[in-house]
Amino acid sequence: RLNDRQARAMAGLAARIGAPAPAADCVRTLRMLRYERERAALQRQIDRLMEDGVPFVELAPLLAEKHALDTRLDTMKG
Repeated sequence: RLNDRQARAMAGLAARIGAPAPAADCVRTLRMLRYERERAALQRQIDRLMEDGVPFVELAPLLAEKHALDTRLDTMKG
């Protein structure tokens, strides 16, 4: 059991804590974070291959995949 002072302190804390985000917003955020990680990994791979002098023809599929992720992210960000 809480005394009056403790109960007031807990009520004050509860008032400062916001409600959790709706599940759909959480899913959207997690997807965006995943796409951003995938995009960063692709960019690192592209950079590494470019440093190695790989011809553009071999980079094209990676660049297309990166572009697709950019498009998804732009769509999600609205």
